[in-house]
Amino acid sequence: MSGWRDLGLKFSRKISIVDSDTISSAKLTFSGNGKSCKHSDQYGGNDCKFDWGDRIAGEFEVKFVGADEKSPELGGNTTIEVDMKAGPKMSQTDFQISCQVCGQDCVVEIPLVAKKVTIKMPDCPVKLKNLELNFDQALPEKSPVPTLMTIAGDGTVRVVTPQGKLIEAQFNFEMK
Repeated sequence: MSGWRDLGLKFSRKISIVDSDTISSAKLTFSGNGKSCKHSDQYGGNDCKFDWGDRIAGEFEVKFVGADEKSPELGGNTTIEVDMKAGPKMSQTDFQISCQVCGQDCVVEIPLVAKKVTIKMPDCPVKLKNLELNFDQALPEKSPVPTLMTIAGDGTVRVVTPQGKLIEAQFNFEMK
């Protein structure tokens, strides 16, 4: 694997469990490229770098309080909210996403590429059982970013109920 300052995809994150009466833990772990993250804490890998052509594989896990008993539920009045900015370092674009966690599809317009993406959301209510999301995605062999340009961004993702936030994650990324 090449050095930390070379071309590739870098990201870092900070996770906050806001409602510990509902969520007991959250963790992001990576498999495969063992040297991809410089740091690790109770929430998993952080300060990670992947070279073009690497596979990004691992798991995101959220454990809910009482998930083995009567599982709590989320209804259509709970939202997933994303506030972020991204683009070339000198001219980043702000954009927001707010979608119900269930009951209707989430339509996202990505301004950087002028593309609409529809994400199928589950029917309501959503039972909060322990969540394990596995991922395995190969990065392109070569950078999609034009030479001498850096694409960067940062933002916040949160799940919000009428009573307040359940979990919040701040992130930033950089691609060269």
